[in-house]
Amino acid sequence: MIQRFAAWSNVAAVTRVRNLADARVQLARQPYDLVLLDPGLPDGTGLDLLAELKDAEGRSVPVVVFSADEFGEELSRRVTAALVKTRTSNTELVATIRSV
Repeated sequence: MIQRFAAWSNVAAVTRVRNLADARVQLARQPYDLVLLDPGLPDGTGLDLLAELKDAEGRSVPVVVFSADEFGEELSRRVTAALVKTRTSNTELVATIRSV
């Protein structure tokens, strides 16, 4: 997940989780307008959360995958955006989040 840094303070409130279990706890506590998802969590893949990311009306929450690995066409259809860490600057990441 993303570590908080100064650039985020005027873009979004960030909730950082360390693993899949913590993510599920946070998702149960409050709704989120957007999820920035790193699939590489120590206790499983963050992609397992995709089916659970719904708002109060049952609509899918926008998801931006930010990963060390590339993913195929199938994942791209299931999320709002999929970015590769090594090819995405912080400026591009912030622009993507703002556009979503």
